[in-house]
Amino acid sequence: MTMMASAIPLNVAICFSLIKPSTLFDIIGSSKTSDVALICVFSFLWGLGTYGFGLSIQIAGLGMGTTLNMGVIVVVGTFLPLLLDSKLDTSSGYTIIGGLFVCTLR
Repeated sequence: MTMMASAIPLNVAICFSLIKPSTLFDIIGSSKTSDVALICVFSFLWGLGTYGFGLSIQIAGLGMGTTLNMGVIVVVGTFLPLLLDSKLDTSSGYTIIGGLFVCTLR
Protein backbone atom coordinates (compact mmCIF):
# COMPACT_ATOMS: atom_id res chain seq x y z
CA MET A 1 0.00 0.00 0.00
CA THR A 2 2.87 2.40 0.71
CA MET A 3 4.26 1.87 -2.77
CA MET A 4 0.93 2.89 -4.33
CA ALA A 5 0.63 5.86 -1.98
CA SER A 6 4.07 7.08 -3.01
CA ALA A 7 3.32 6.58 -6.71
CA ILE A 8 0.32 8.93 -6.68
CA PRO A 9 2.25 12.15 -5.96
CA LEU A 10 4.93 11.10 -8.43
CA ASN A 11 2.35 10.59 -11.19
CA VAL A 12 0.72 13.94 -10.40
CA ALA A 13 4.12 15.67 -10.52
CA ILE A 14 4.92 14.08 -13.88
CA CYS A 15 1.53 15.11 -15.31
CA PHE A 16 1.98 18.69 -14.08
CA SER A 17 5.45 18.87 -15.54
CA LEU A 18 4.24 17.71 -18.96
CA ILE A 19 1.24 20.06 -19.05
CA LYS A 20 1.36 23.49 -17.47
CA PRO A 21 -1.14 23.71 -14.60
CA SER A 22 -2.86 26.73 -16.14
CA THR A 23 -3.42 24.80 -19.37
CA LEU A 24 -4.61 21.76 -17.46
CA PHE A 25 -7.14 23.76 -15.45
CA ASP A 26 -8.35 25.47 -18.64
CA ILE A 27 -8.94 22.07 -20.24
CA ILE A 28 -10.80 20.75 -17.21
CA GLY A 29 -12.78 24.00 -16.92
CA SER A 30 -13.91 23.85 -20.54
CA SER A 31 -15.00 20.20 -20.24
CA LYS A 32 -18.56 19.20 -19.45
CA THR A 33 -19.21 18.28 -15.84
CA SER A 34 -20.61 14.91 -16.86
CA ASP A 35 -17.38 14.06 -18.72
CA VAL A 36 -15.23 14.92 -15.70
CA ALA A 37 -17.60 12.93 -13.44
CA LEU A 38 -17.34 9.90 -15.74
CA ILE A 39 -13.55 10.12 -15.63
CA CYS A 40 -13.69 10.16 -11.83
CA VAL A 41 -16.11 7.21 -11.69
CA PHE A 42 -14.10 5.04 -14.07
CA SER A 43 -10.85 5.99 -12.33
CA PHE A 44 -12.37 4.86 -9.04
CA LEU A 45 -13.52 1.59 -10.63
CA TRP A 46 -10.06 1.06 -12.13
CA GLY A 47 -8.57 1.51 -8.65
CA LEU A 48 -11.01 -1.00 -7.17
CA GLY A 49 -10.11 -3.50 -9.88
CA THR A 50 -6.41 -3.00 -9.25
CA TYR A 51 -6.90 -3.42 -5.52
CA GLY A 52 -8.98 -6.57 -6.08
CA PHE A 53 -6.37 -8.03 -8.42
CA GLY A 54 -3.61 -7.41 -5.89
CA LEU A 55 -5.71 -8.92 -3.13
CA SER A 56 -6.43 -12.04 -5.19
CA ILE A 57 -2.72 -12.44 -5.96
CA GLN A 58 -1.93 -12.11 -2.26
CA ILE A 59 -4.58 -14.64 -1.22
CA ALA A 60 -4.44 -17.25 -4.00
CA GLY A 61 -0.89 -16.83 -5.28
CA LEU A 62 0.34 -15.63 -8.64
CA GLY A 63 -0.73 -18.56 -10.81
CA MET A 64 -4.18 -19.19 -9.35
CA GLY A 65 -4.99 -15.51 -8.76
CA THR A 66 -4.16 -14.53 -12.33
CA THR A 67 -6.13 -17.48 -13.71
CA LEU A 68 -9.20 -16.66 -11.63
CA ASN A 69 -9.06 -12.99 -12.59
CA MET A 70 -8.73 -13.71 -16.30
CA GLY A 71 -11.62 -16.18 -16.08
CA VAL A 72 -13.87 -13.59 -14.44
CA ILE A 73 -12.86 -11.01 -17.06
CA VAL A 74 -13.70 -13.41 -19.90
CA VAL A 75 -17.08 -14.39 -18.46
CA VAL A 76 -18.12 -10.81 -17.65
CA GLY A 77 -16.73 -9.49 -20.94
CA THR A 78 -18.74 -12.05 -22.89
CA PHE A 79 -21.95 -11.92 -20.86
CA LEU A 80 -22.26 -8.16 -20.25
CA PRO A 81 -22.59 -7.04 -23.91
CA LEU A 82 -25.30 -9.68 -24.44
CA LEU A 83 -27.14 -8.41 -21.41
CA LEU A 84 -26.84 -4.73 -22.35
CA ASP A 85 -27.87 -5.27 -26.00
CA SER A 86 -30.81 -7.51 -25.00
CA LYS A 87 -29.55 -10.37 -27.17
CA LEU A 88 -29.94 -13.09 -24.55
CA ASP A 89 -33.19 -14.36 -26.09
CA THR A 90 -31.60 -15.27 -29.42
CA SER A 91 -30.18 -18.64 -30.40
CA SER A 92 -26.65 -17.22 -30.46
CA GLY A 93 -27.21 -15.81 -26.95
CA TYR A 94 -28.23 -19.24 -25.66
CA THR A 95 -25.22 -20.81 -27.37
CA ILE A 96 -22.83 -18.36 -25.75
CA ILE A 97 -24.46 -18.78 -22.33
CA GLY A 98 -24.19 -22.55 -22.71
CA GLY A 99 -20.52 -22.25 -23.63
CA LEU A 100 -19.86 -20.01 -20.63
CA PHE A 101 -21.65 -22.49 -18.41
CA VAL A 102 -19.54 -25.39 -19.71
CA CYS A 103 -16.32 -23.36 -19.30
CA THR A 104 -17.31 -22.36 -15.77
CA LEU A 105 -17.93 -25.98 -14.74
CA ARG A 106 -14.67 -27.19 -16.14
